[in-house]
Amino acid sequence: MNSDALRVFEDLPVEAFRRVADPTYLQQGLAYFRTHAVKNLRWDSVSREMVATIWGSRSKPYRVDLWGESGNLEHRCDCPAWENLGQCKHCVAAAAALYSAIHEKSFEGISMPDTYIRELRRQLGYVSLEDAPTVSHAQVAKVTTVKNTLLLTVKPSTGDIAFKILGQLPGGFLSAVASISEGDATARRLAREFSLQDVEAELPLLLSEANEHGVEVLIEVGQVRKPLKIGEGTLQPQYVLNICDDEVVAKMIGQSDTGERLEILGALGNTYWGVAEDGTLYDLGDNSAVEYYHLFSARHDSVRSDGLLPSPLSIDDFSMHATVLPFEQAWVAGAQLRFACEGEDSTIIHVEEKDVRLAVNMTAGPNARTAALGFAIEARGHRISLLPLIQHILQPVLEQRGDFFNAKSRVRALMDTLRQYVAADAEGRLRIRARVSGEIPEFFGAYQESIVLKIFSGLDQVLSAEADGYRVLGVDSATAEWVSYPIPIQRLAMSIFSFFEPETRDDIRLLEKGHFSVEGTGARETMLQRASLVSRTMQVDFKYENQSVRSAPVKVELTSELERKSDIDWFALHPSIQCNDRQLSGAEWQLLVRGELLLRDDEGNWIIPDLGVDEEASMHLLAEMFAKKDRARVSKRGEHVEEAIQISRLEMLDWLSMRRSGLKITLPPEAEELFQSLRDFEQLAPFTLPKGFNADLRPYQNEGCAWIEFLYQHRFGACLADDMGLGKTVQTIGFIAERLQTDLKDKTGAILIVLPPSLVFNWLDEFERFAPDIRVQDCLTRGSLGSALETAEVILTTYDRVRVEVAAYEAHHFDVVVFDEAHSLKNVTAARTKAAARVTRRFTLCLTGTPVENNISEFYSVLSTSVPGIFGTLKHFKEAFRRDPERLLGRAKPFILRRTKDKILKELPRKEEHELFLEMSPMQKEMYARTVAEVREEVAEAFEDRPGQQAGIVALAAILRLRQVCVSPELLNKPLKELSPKFAYMADRLEELESEGNAALVFSQFRGALDQMEKVAKQAGVRYLRMDGHTPMAKRKKLVQEFQSEDGPSFFFISLKTGGVGLNLTRANYVFHVDPWWNPAVENQASDRAHRIGQKRSVFVQRLVMKHTIEERMLDLKARKAELFRQLVDEPSAQSSHSGLSRTDFEFLING
Repeated sequence: MNSDALRVFEDLPVEAFRRVADPTYLQQGLAYFRTHAVKNLRWDSVSREMVATIWGSRSKPYRVDLWGESGNLEHRCDCPAWENLGQCKHCVAAAAALYSAIHEKSFEGISMPDTYIRELRRQLGYVSLEDAPTVSHAQVAKVTTVKNTLLLTVKPSTGDIAFKILGQLPGGFLSAVASISEGDATARRLAREFSLQDVEAELPLLLSEANEHGVEVLIEVGQVRKPLKIGEGTLQPQYVLNICDDEVVAKMIGQSDTGERLEILGALGNTYWGVAEDGTLYDLGDNSAVEYYHLFSARHDSVRSDGLLPSPLSIDDFSMHATVLPFEQAWVAGAQLRFACEGEDSTIIHVEEKDVRLAVNMTAGPNARTAALGFAIEARGHRISLLPLIQHILQPVLEQRGDFFNAKSRVRALMDTLRQYVAADAEGRLRIRARVSGEIPEFFGAYQESIVLKIFSGLDQVLSAEADGYRVLGVDSATAEWVSYPIPIQRLAMSIFSFFEPETRDDIRLLEKGHFSVEGTGARETMLQRASLVSRTMQVDFKYENQSVRSAPVKVELTSELERKSDIDWFALHPSIQCNDRQLSGAEWQLLVRGELLLRDDEGNWIIPDLGVDEEASMHLLAEMFAKKDRARVSKRGEHVEEAIQISRLEMLDWLSMRRSGLKITLPPEAEELFQSLRDFEQLAPFTLPKGFNADLRPYQNEGCAWIEFLYQHRFGACLADDMGLGKTVQTIGFIAERLQTDLKDKTGAILIVLPPSLVFNWLDEFERFAPDIRVQDCLTRGSLGSALETAEVILTTYDRVRVEVAAYEAHHFDVVVFDEAHSLKNVTAARTKAAARVTRRFTLCLTGTPVENNISEFYSVLSTSVPGIFGTLKHFKEAFRRDPERLLGRAKPFILRRTKDKILKELPRKEEHELFLEMSPMQKEMYARTVAEVREEVAEAFEDRPGQQAGIVALAAILRLRQVCVSPELLNKPLKELSPKFAYMADRLEELESEGNAALVFSQFRGALDQMEKVAKQAGVRYLRMDGHTPMAKRKKLVQEFQSEDGPSFFFISLKTGGVGLNLTRANYVFHVDPWWNPAVENQASDRAHRIGQKRSVFVQRLVMKHTIEERMLDLKARKAELFRQLVDEPSAQSSHSGLSRTDFEFLING
C-alpha cells in the first residue's frame, strides 16, 4: 500500500475515529469489533479509499469505505442503516480495526489478540520484524563489502521521490534523517526503500547526515549515476518550447542571481527542485515555469528513462497530444514561458472561434466490442484531438466515490440532469440545483443529493472558463508557427453527455478514454443514429469510419380504413415508408423504428433517415405502430408489412398532428369528418338545459356540461376535477339528463355511476332534487344488477361491488360510466382499479377534486381511467414524464377540466385556515421522547433487515404511534388524570361555539379521538352527532339530514376517511382537525364539506398541532404535497415527480 495513503490515516487524531457514530452506535460497533467481524482491510487505489470487509448475520459481507478528509474520518457502508441514518455499527467496527492496526494499540480500551492485529497490518503493507526474512552470516559478510549507497528515484505513476538502499546502511541513519521511528527504520531498511515526508525540507538534512555516516547519495541522469548535490541560491527558470526540424523540443533554462544561465533537465518529481546535467539540484522557487513543465510532461507519454524532460516530439504528435489551458492569456510568452522556432523567439497566432469546427469521427471494427469517438477541432487544415479536455470535463463525475453509480436508473437520471445543467445558463443551473432536492426520485437521500451537487460544483469550475475560452496549443506544420485554437467548451460538454446513454461507472470511464460499448444487437447503428442527431443539434461535423454522414427525409404515407363501418373507435392503417427515393422493406422498417437503420448512397456515404421537424415524436409513433405485433406481421423474407395495423382514435390524433411534418394520411370520409370538427373547433356550443332538469346552472357549470358533452360526442373521455364544492354532481346530472333526453328514441345503454358507499344516499337525493323524472336505482347487493338494468336509466353502485361482480359489469355495454371520487382509483395496481378498467362503456367521466395526492402514478391512473390509452404503459409514462413533462401533461390537458373556488365563486364566503400550536403536558413530553427513541431504533432495524416495502410498513406504524401520543396518550391505553391539551382546548371551545349559535365539524383519523370528543361533549352538556366507519349506511343519511336541520345538534364528530368526501354539511361554519395529516388534499376535501355552494357564513378551519413534535414537521411535508398538486393539475407546466410518503419523508418526520 502507498505510504502516503497510510499517512493520511496515521495523522488523524483518535477523536476522528470516535466521531464516526453517536454513542449508541459506537458501543454497538465496538461490541461488533470484539467478535473479529472485520476480516479484511485493503486500499482501493482507484477510489483512493480504505475498504473494510465485515461479516455479519446476512449471507454476504458488508462493505465499509473509509477516507480522510479535512481532519475527519469519512465513512460509508452498504447496509440499510447507514443509508437511512448515515451511521452504523459496521463503520465503527471498521474504524476501530483500522486504528488498532495502524497504531498497534487498543481503541476505546479494547485490546485484540496480537495475531489478529498483525494480520491486519500485513494486509495494509506494514513489515514486522517477525515477518522479515533472516539474514545469514555469509549474507552479512557479503553486504558489508558493498559500499553504503542511496539512489534517488522518481515513481513515474505518482511523481513521488523515493530512495533505494544499495548496500547496508549504518544503524540509526534513517531515524536521524527523517521522521521515522526506530522500529519503522528497521522495517524500511529491510524493505530496501524509503521515502521522505517533506522532500524539500528534509533532503538537505539527509545529504548532511549521509556525508557524516559515509553514505553516498546518487541520482541517475541520462542513464548515468552521479553524486547528488544541492546548488546554492535560487534559479529563475524559463520553460522553452522550440520548433526545430519538424520536431518540438522542450527545455528549461534557469538563471542565477548573478545572471548565469544553466540548462535544467527538469523538475524532480512533484517538487520545485530542478535537476542540472551534473546531478546538482537547484531551488526553482514557486514558479509557473515549473507548472508548465509538469503540464507538458503529464500530457506527453514519450519521456526519458530518468523521468525528466520529454524527448522531442514530431509536430503531428505534439498536436495529437494537445495541451489545453482554460484561459487565452495562459498562451502568452513571458518571463516563465517562451515560444521559439529554430531557436528564434516566435509569437502565437490566436485563431478565432468562427474559423474552428468541432468535429467527431466514430470508428469501430466489424467485430469490435467498443467504438471510438474521436473528438477534435479542425482548423487551418489540421485536426487536433480533444481527448485531454474530455477527461477534464468528466473528472467531476468520475472523482465521486462510493455506490452512487451502482443503480443504472440513477446513472441515466444523472446523465439526463447533466445534459440539462450544462445547457442551462447561470439562472437555469440554480433552478436545476433546487430540483435535485426532492424532485428527482433517483436522487432522494442526503448521500445521493450530495454527490450530484458535488458534480455540479465541479462542472461549474469547468464551465466558468467559458467567458475567456479554453484554448488548445498546436503547431501549424505547413508554416511552422505556434497556434492556439479556441474550444467551445459548453458545446463540447453537451455533446459528450449526449452522445450515448451510460448506465454504469465503467461506461463513463470508457467514455473518458474516448470509447463506448457497441455490444448487443443494433448497438452500433443505434449509436450512429444518436450521434448523428446530436451532431446536427450541437453543430458538430460528424463522420463514421472517416466517411461523411448525411441525412435524408423519411416520407410516410398512411392509408386508413375503419375496422368496422359502424365503429369509428378503431382504424386499420396501411403504411408506406420511403427514404432516399426508395421504398423501405419490412426488415428496414424494423431497423428504422429501433433507430438502427443506416443506408448508403451510390458514392458510399452514410445516410441516416430524417423523420422531420418533430423527429422524436415521429420515431415514437412509428415504434408504437410497429410494437403492435399482435396486429401486424412481416413477411418471412422481410419484404413488406402484410397486415394492416390497428390503432385507436386517440392514437390517430397523434398521427394527424404529424401532418404538419409532411406526413400524408388518407382517412375514410366518416373519420375525416369527425377529425375535421376537432381541427375546426373554436369554442364550445352552449349547453341547453334538458326538460325536467330543476337547476339554474351557474355559467361555469353550464360550460362544464358543454365540455363533457363535446368530449362525449367525439367519443373520448373526461375528468372533471373542479375544486370541492363547485357542483361536480349537479353538472354530471345535467349532462346525464341531456343524454337521456337526446337518446330517448335510440338508447345505446344504461348509465352507471360508481361511487363510495357513503355517497349513495347523497346521489339519490340530488337526482330527486334536480332530475326527479330519471329512473335511478342502487345496486348494493349481489346479483341486483340484472333487475336494475331492466327498469333503471341510471344505476348507482360501489367500487367494491364492481370489484366483486366485475364479470357482470363487463358483460353489459354501458353508454356512460361515471366514477365519483375517482381518486379511489389512484393505485394503478389495485384490484378495484383493474376491475373499473374492465367495465364495458362508450364514454367515461371521472369526478374528483384531487386527481393527484401523492405522486404522478396516481395522476396516470385517474387519467388512464378517464381516457383509456392516453399515456400507454405506466413505465412509458414515467420515462416520458422524466424526458419531457410539459409535452406529456399537454396531451392530458384537453381531457381534464379544473376550476377553483377562489377564481370562480367570488360570492362564496371566505375560508380562513390557521394552526393552533399547543404545548404537551409533562407526561406527554416524557412519553413522546421515549417513543421517539424506540421509533428510531425500530425504523433503522427495519430498513437494515427487511425488504423496502415491509420496512415502509414498520415506519408508518412507528409514525402512527408518535401521532397518537400527540393526540392523547390514552389512544395507546395510557390513562390520564386530566384531559390532554387538545381535548382540554376543545372542551372550552364547544361551550363557547354553541352559546354563540355556531356549528362545527370535528375530524380525526382515530376512533379513539372521536371517543374522547364524545366524553368532552357529554361533560360540557352539548348535543352532538358521530359518524365513522362503523356507522350503518342507512343511518348516515339521517345523520347528515339531522345535522343540516336548523334545530339539529351543533357538533358533528366525523372520521376523516368516512366523512371526508361527498357530504354537504354547509350548516357548519367551524372545522377542527384534531390530528393533522401530511396530505393537504385529504384535509381540504374534509374542510370543504362546509365551504361549498350553499354556505352563507365565513368558514374557520383550525388544525391543532403539538409544538416540537412530528405534527409540526408534518406541516412542512404537507406543503410539498400541495406543490405537487399545483404542478400536475393547477399548473401542468410546473413539473414535479416527487413520490408519496418516501423513506426521505420518514427520516424527516422521525428525526427532524
